Amino acid sequence: MNCPYCNSQIDNRSLYCDQCGTKITPPKAHNPVNSNNIGEDVYDLEDIEILSDNPYISPLPPTPSRLVCQKYGMEIKLSDGAIIGRTQGAYTSILGKCKYLSSKHASLKRTSDGWTITDLDSTNGTTVNGRTCHPTLPFYIGDKVCLAVYYEFIVL
Repeated sequence: MNCPYCNSQIDNRSLYCDQCGTKITPPKAHNPVNSNNIGEDVYDLEDIEILSDNPYISPLPPTPSRLVCQKYGMEIKLSDGAIIGRTQGAYTSILGKCKYLSSKHASLKRTSDGWTITDLDSTNGTTVNGRTCHPTLPFYIGDKVCLAVYYEFIVL
């Protein structure tokens, strides 16, 4: 199967793309009687009980480890308490040329549920999946974090 976002080859059992982090939504089951695949096992995922000891299906998505902006070739490795900014914080060597970022744009925080991003009163704002970060929003693998409207990062 191929990822619908980046077209990378992925395992049929994967819940997320290993390359871009896109959440994989399996196609709806079809009626095998009306298809050419007679004898093939076809299941509707709503009818399958997911057991926590199943080695192929995790009840929780994996923990994010980085933000990747494919358009500008930037990667931010997540670090608890880190500041994201053009001139301040841990990522200035990566973000120093991003003229629309504020000097001290946002901060990252690891929580018991995952990660959050807090906008630090930046000029051009921060969003997660199009929702304005006012002041804090959680994010997960496959989400889109946009810094200053111009820099879109995929959470991986």
